[in-house]
Formats: sequence, C-alpha cells, structure tokens
Amino acid sequence: MADVALTRIQHGNEDGSVTVVEENEPVKGLPADVVKDLKAQGLIGSPPASPQEQDDLQEENDELRAQVEELKAKLAEAKKDPPPPPDPNKK
Repeated sequence: MADVALTRIQHGNEDGSVTVVEENEPVKGLPADVVKDLKAQGLIGSPPASPQEQDDLQEENDELRAQVEELKAKLAEAKKDPPPPPDPNKK
C-alpha cells in the first residue's frame, strides 16, 4: 500500500510552483529527498486503519492481553514452592 500524507502538505518546488498533497491522499510529485524527510518527520506514512480494522485490531489486542494474564497466573503458580515429596517411611 502506498504512503499517504498524514496532513496537508504544501511543497515549494525549485521552479516556483507549489505541489499540494491533501491529507490521506497518495504522495506524488515530490522529490525523493523531500519524501524521505517528510517520512522522518511523521508527515507521510501508511494510511490510517478503517473503523473495522481498528475494531479487529482492538479485539485481537484484548485476546492477547487475556492470554498474557493467563500465562502470568500459570507462571506464578509454577514458581510457588512445590509440596514436599511423600515420606517413603510412612504407609
């Protein structure tokens, strides 16, 4: 997926013209060094996720957090001192 402008970008070109890229539009017509600088500044990047994608990611995140909590509980239980072994002299 192509990078998009994360905000409105206006760039003055050497010939005096101005290139304008509107927010969420694909970045075209800008020199490679300008694109690199704008990416470094966080002004160009991947398009934002759709509401459905955000919901799916949140659901996945919630499931993973629940798994982490379950594993933490299992680890804490495993770290507890085990009961002493049975006394072989007792019957």
